[in-house]
Amino acid sequence: MNSSFAPRQVPGEIVFRWPGMAAALWKRSAGMQSAVLLAAALVMKLPEMWATAIAFVISPSLFFIAFCAARLADEQHAVAPLALARSAWPGALRLAKASLAVAVGFAALLSTLSATARMLIGDAPAADALRGDAMPAAIAAMPALPPNVALEFLQFCAGWTGGVLTMLFLGMFIVAIVQGVFGIVLQAEHGMGVLQSRRIGWQAWQVNSLSIEEALTRASAPFWWLVGLAAVALACAFESVWLSPVALLVATYLPCLAWVAYRSIFLGRHQNAHAAAPRHAAQSTLAGVAG
Repeated sequence: MNSSFAPRQVPGEIVFRWPGMAAALWKRSAGMQSAVLLAAALVMKLPEMWATAIAFVISPSLFFIAFCAARLADEQHAVAPLALARSAWPGALRLAKASLAVAVGFAALLSTLSATARMLIGDAPAADALRGDAMPAAIAAMPALPPNVALEFLQFCAGWTGGVLTMLFLGMFIVAIVQGVFGIVLQAEHGMGVLQSRRIGWQAWQVNSLSIEEALTRASAPFWWLVGLAAVALACAFESVWLSPVALLVATYLPCLAWVAYRSIFLGRHQNAHAAAPRHAAQSTLAGVAG
């Protein structure tokens, strides 16, 4: 492994600035990220029976694409779709292949368990069958409500955005728990194996655990109120599809935070490039005047 990818310890005062720097990048990349996520959610709505399986496969790739969008927002003046495709496609394809392999194994395991359960339990009771036959007749007997095109359109939009919530939940489960945020990036970006990328990714958090703890102790009360409000809003979004746009905000901010942390820990850069450029230009001008 190249030593440049070894995790570094970042001072607590730098970690304390991560959320603010991520918010600045979010303003520049949220539009492109939202377009990608909503396009993927729209694809998921076409075969609804396979929506969960599709989300399981593409969620890590979508996280990496959003991560690349945050990186481009940091390094370039604008996030161009073509530049994003060139930057993210190889890694996203690598992650999709790995997720597909896991999904196939998971499906095979569930099929085996389901077949075993049917052999042991047998058919469902007759009462359940009768109740199942009676339900469609009862539903058919209900009077049909007049169509409301506007309401149906709003429900479609809410359900469309709700697909992002599904991808966010599955993506965070796969990325943060199974592989690790940095593990996904190292696997996609640098072609590392699953075990190596996971080990280095978790090592990065362990090296900086004290710095993160220091930054959290320095956080002000408004910061914790904002975190609590976001957590409550996200929990409510799981209960009501009308609050699903909250998931879109979270799903586009987390990759920015991941890029800022990755940039500090693995690349040793502790400031947004577009924020440092004016300062560098001013210093160069002053040096020229002094010379």
